Amino acid sequence: MNNIRSLLKKGFVYALANAITKVVPLAIVPILTAILTQSEYGQLTFVGTVISFGFALFSLNLYAGLLWTMNKGKDYKTSSVSTVLSYYIFASIVLFCGSVVIYFMLGGPEYIFGISRSLLLLILLIIFTQSIANLAMNTLRYSFKSKQYLIVTTLRVTIQLLTFYILVVVYRLGITGYFLSMLASLAFTFLAAALLQKSFYSRLSFDAKLFKTIFTYSLPLIPAGYALWGLNSADVFIIKALLDNSQLAIYSVGYKFGMTVSMLVWAFQLAFVPALFAIYKQGRDEAFKFYRRSYRLILIGAFGFAYLISIFSPEAIHLLFSEKYWRAISIVPLVAFSYAFYALYTIFSTSILLKAKNKYSLLALTVSLSLNIILNMALIPMYGILSAAISTLAAYVVLALLEWWLAKKTMDVGYDLLRMLKVSSLMGIFIFLFLVYGQIAWIWWLAKLLSIVVLVLLFWQLGILEQDEKEWLLTLYRKTTGLILNKQ
Repeated sequence: MNNIRSLLKKGFVYALANAITKVVPLAIVPILTAILTQSEYGQLTFVGTVISFGFALFSLNLYAGLLWTMNKGKDYKTSSVSTVLSYYIFASIVLFCGSVVIYFMLGGPEYIFGISRSLLLLILLIIFTQSIANLAMNTLRYSFKSKQYLIVTTLRVTIQLLTFYILVVVYRLGITGYFLSMLASLAFTFLAAALLQKSFYSRLSFDAKLFKTIFTYSLPLIPAGYALWGLNSADVFIIKALLDNSQLAIYSVGYKFGMTVSMLVWAFQLAFVPALFAIYKQGRDEAFKFYRRSYRLILIGAFGFAYLISIFSPEAIHLLFSEKYWRAISIVPLVAFSYAFYALYTIFSTSILLKAKNKYSLLALTVSLSLNIILNMALIPMYGILSAAISTLAAYVVLALLEWWLAKKTMDVGYDLLRMLKVSSLMGIFIFLFLVYGQIAWIWWLAKLLSIVVLVLLFWQLGILEQDEKEWLLTLYRKTTGLILNKQ
């Protein structure tokens, strides 16, 4: 249990960091929807998706290769970080020079997909800054400095909120002001994280041989990263093309609420991946035991959190948004459970990463992305934005099942998916009843609370937890309630 306790401690810190980065931007969505028109908010969503696509193209997903080389020994740590940073700087110079030439020499339309050319240059700057900021933050993570990670994250969000208030709320700069605040926070993130790890950034050097090692390890993950981006974002482009920005705005509100499950998933992944790499060095049996316990932990956490978000989203959306956004309620549970299945994918994919069989993940992602695009193209014209959320859920279920099958072929640590499917099916029935027949009234609040008790008992009785884990949770519960009673 010691490894799990350590994972929980670090995971809790990362959960706080991710909660800050996800909940605070979610909290400003009502402000944005009040200041911007529905069409403008839809366009902001589209520009944000373009940035995420550019980041996937530019970064080359080198962070996995960085982790791989940093675990080879102390001699590789500084040189690995310096090599990746040198690449990003060189690539950005080439990218910006080419972009400036195109901007001033070739002319062309002032707007591309509704994005001005000046905003496109800002997007390029954000993509570069996000790449080096992620590099610095991943260096903190791989060095197991979770507290420093939390501090930098908190300061980053503070900077973004401050600049957002000045540029968007006070000066009404709209979409441009929003992305300028993002740029300011990313630049601060890199500087702060780099100062905490000065030894990694004391000098710039590029080791071609080491870069080849990092790139070779990451190579199958580069198209996999593009496929994962497509899985998360293809629906945005299809909705914009087949419907309009107003429909995209409604979909975006529901999607942002549903994807708050990801803050738990990414918090777990931030702590789990480096921990598993380190434990695997100690022995295969200990790593497998740690793996199975971690699987059960994320299973309960992700699906439980998705359920809570789903059943209470009607009250939240009615409270925070005007009536024209209430259609987003039906989107939330579909997206929430999509990210719960994504949680399963992440833990299955770690065993593939450990064995350097990264092409397997590429296969699973490619199949799921293809399914997502086909379903979106076929269903959105007939059924609108709800079908986009259904397509997303179907694609993530297939992704999790495929990754589970491939992980068993690579390193079978023993998974039991049947119990998870039973519990998730029951959750789906409860959510359907609450959303179709429920109302915003105290009697339905009571019914939702009772359903949580029922699901907790099911998790306990279905044998998802092992006996020593149950005893540990009971001990933790007794200690917690004892402290509360003593204080009273």
